This record gives sequence, structure tokens and C-alpha cells, in this order.
Amino acid sequence: RVIVDYNPFGPEEAGLGDNTRHLAVTKTGEPLSESPANIRRLILCSGQLYYTLSNARRVKKLKDIAILRLEQIAPFPHDKVIDAISFYSNADVVWCQEEPKNMGAWFYVQPRLAAALSSANLDRKVKYVGRPVSAATATGSLAIHLKETKHLVSVAMNLDDQ
Repeated sequence: RVIVDYNPFGPEEAGLGDNTRHLAVTKTGEPLSESPANIRRLILCSGQLYYTLSNARRVKKLKDIAILRLEQIAPFPHDKVIDAISFYSNADVVWCQEEPKNMGAWFYVQPRLAAALSSANLDRKVKYVGRPVSAATATGSLAIHLKETKHLVSVAMNLDDQ
């Protein structure tokens, strides 16, 4: 439902056209601050969580957060990720996922991010933001799920520290 409701560009650009193509990486579509140096956080994510994060960023009018959606994690887009992390040189970098830590892409993406950063001589660490390790894929309660998602978005955008 989040994806159906998401359309930051308006109805005229909502559809897929003849020139539509798959991108390995999608940067956030909304305007950011005037300079990449002013971006304080770069959020890397995959899947539907991008839309939740993007909507929250737009509602809160945050111009100092960039969101990078990895459309494809295998093969891992090392160069594009390094370009984005280098571009936002002052930003904290986080990997955000909606799934529990042991069920999402984190254990696949984390060593590849570390290798990419190391090969590019970037002394940066990528922090994990998401649900903790769990034996179950879901809480079984919509209310708890929504509360956890709200907390996850808040932590991803570092709103708890402000």
C-alpha cells in the first residue's frame, strides 16, 4: 500500500513509459540542501522501505538527508555506492531495513559495503538501522508493527538525537 500511495512527482509522471529502464541504484527524487557537504546522513536501503523513508523525509521537510535505494544487490553495485558515499563526504552512512537483522539483506550487503569502502580507501563505517534479530518474520500485531516502523524511521533519520 505504501508504494501505491507514493508519487512525489504528480500524476503526469506516475506511469512507466517506453523509455523506462531498470537502475541498479536510485537516489532520492526530492530536492536536497544546496550542497552535498550539508547532507548529514546517507540512508542506504532496498525495497519498499525507500517509500516510507522518502515520505517521512518529505513530511518532516528534512533537506539534510539523502536516501539511496539499491534496486539490485546482486551483483552488488560497488562503483555506484562508492560514488554516492564519496559525494556525501560529511554524511553518516546507515543501512536501513524493515526486516529483522537476521532476515533482511544486511548480512549480504554489509561485507560488500565494507569491501567497497576499503577498496576506495574511504575510512567510513556503515551502521545498521532496523529491527533486532528475531525468530519470527513479523510481530503478529499491526499496532506493534506500525510502532516499530515509526521508531525505525526515526532512528534512520537520526531524529531521536535532535
